[in-house]
Amino acid sequence: MTPPFRIGNLGELAIRCRDYAPMQGYLGHTQVLALFAPNAEVPQRGEGSSLHHLALGIAAKVQDSARNWLISKGFEADCQEFTWIGWRGLFTADPDGSTLELVAYAGKSAP
Repeated sequence: MTPPFRIGNLGELAIRCRDYAPMQGYLGHTQVLALFAPNAEVPQRGEGSSLHHLALGIAAKVQDSARNWLISKGFEADCQEFTWIGWRGLFTADPDGSTLELVAYAGKSAP
């Protein structure tokens, strides 16, 4: 069944926040909405997924504990440093293969 219309683009992504102030940034990490072309060189766990990843902010001091916990529960958990912006991501995947990142501001960035 083909609809009589075509989606032109992503119009909005809106999230209502119960506690607005902390959602504006967590320990220095800012919010990002990034759109990638299908052939962009970005890591993706779930090849059939259109969701590149969902990132949730956590404190840098608990990332290693979170990684150890995920591994103890049978999940893959890999860290990646993003020195250009001072972030460190802890990556895992949900059961559908979509990537979940627990991201933290590491407090340093490249010049």
